[in-house]
Amino acid sequence: PQVFLVTLVVALVLAALCWWGCSKFTLLWNNQFKVTSVHHILCGIAAIFTAVFVIVFSALKYTKNVAELSIDVWSFQILVDHEWLDETFELAYDAVYELQDESGNQLEDFSNAPHPSTGEASTIPVNESESRVAVAKVFANSAVENFDYNRPLLSNFLWGGDSPSEEVLVTDVNRFFEQNPGESYSRESAVNIAVSETKKSLNEQAPKLVLIGRFLLAGLFVLLQLLPFSVIAWAAYRDIKV
Repeated sequence: PQVFLVTLVVALVLAALCWWGCSKFTLLWNNQFKVTSVHHILCGIAAIFTAVFVIVFSALKYTKNVAELSIDVWSFQILVDHEWLDETFELAYDAVYELQDESGNQLEDFSNAPHPSTGEASTIPVNESESRVAVAKVFANSAVENFDYNRPLLSNFLWGGDSPSEEVLVTDVNRFFEQNPGESYSRESAVNIAVSETKKSLNEQAPKLVLIGRFLLAGLFVLLQLLPFSVIAWAAYRDIKV
């Protein structure tokens, strides 16, 4: 709150200076120009742009904190998205179902695991390491795609849609089954992979993210300020009398 208060005071002071400068800069070439109420409204618009720019420019240093919060919110939302869970479970089931051993036989026994489309309660047999990795890969990749869809701007800044590496998946699968023998690989673990990879990229990209954001903000600020300043300058130019 103290930082925000200081920023707000600075923003208001600069906004007031902007208003004064906007109303006086026409005297550089037309020292008889009288600023009307319409021109003061334009000066006020320029002052508002200045105040907003100062506050947002300062707030951009919290980009990483906001991005981490957004990632945490997404990780909660995806695990209560039953449509996504059902679709991804079916994709994982199909991925394991298609696996074959060296003899060309089906890698896992699906006799007691009906396809999810039948509407019956189903599980995915993951007795082999290949099956476990396949399930983890499907869930992790699907989580990444979901993040890309729901957080497109943040995703493009952080990683451009890259999926977790095979090494990361294998490590997490082995860790999970060491800690939870005999259980199915949890969807939470796969989502956590996507979350950890995203936050890892965030830690690497955060400084660049703030820099790019401030450059874009500065460019937008200049463009917005051109509008009121240009209108007043044009009015002062047309008011020049011989």
